[in-house]
Amino acid sequence: MDDEAWRKKFGLTPRELEMVCALAPGYTHREIGKQIGVSQYAVKSHLFHIFGKLGASSRVQLLGLRYGPK
Repeated sequence: MDDEAWRKKFGLTPRELEMVCALAPGYTHREIGKQIGVSQYAVKSHLFHIFGKLGASSRVQLLGLRYGPK
């Protein structure tokens, strides 16, 4: 499933999708924030909301939902 379809399926905002995609290389909150122009605290807040929307409890679980078996 492409990024846009996946984003819509789970009701994520474009910024939240950007955060999920930035997690894949294993960046820290600070690195993700620098990459997309927000603070590390904003990244943490976005990820908290993403985890809630997807029912994930960790980065690994979140990435498994996004990039796991089809």
